[in-house]
Amino acid sequence: TSPTVSAEAHVLYQGESTLTIDDGQRATDMAVSFKSPLGRGSGTVSWSTAAEYDVRSFNVIMIDDEGRRERQNDVPIPCLECRTGLGASYSFIVPKHKNGRNLYVEMVMGDRSVRTFGPARKE
Repeated sequence: TSPTVSAEAHVLYQGESTLTIDDGQRATDMAVSFKSPLGRGSGTVSWSTAAEYDVRSFNVIMIDDEGRRERQNDVPIPCLECRTGLGASYSFIVPKHKNGRNLYVEMVMGDRSVRTFGPARKE
């Protein structure tokens, strides 16, 4: 199967135009649950993808109140369907977390660029 790609053109005020190309690779349905098997304030972050044909890995990150990024996973979370182009479901346990408002998922692409999605919603 070949990847699904969509293109959208817009004509803006005064005739400027833009072209948006969307390859469909994104993290969706991000949530954090506090029913983690580790207990003691830990949470489970979950997310899904619809397509993974140019994805290297994922990171779960926390952004603090001063905007600093802190990766929660020690090693990159490998993509499950990067060879097939299909989507997959993921989960990752985060230690001691009060809410999901500052948890995000980074999708690391084949060219090492990063797409950030979130924040996770509380379940």
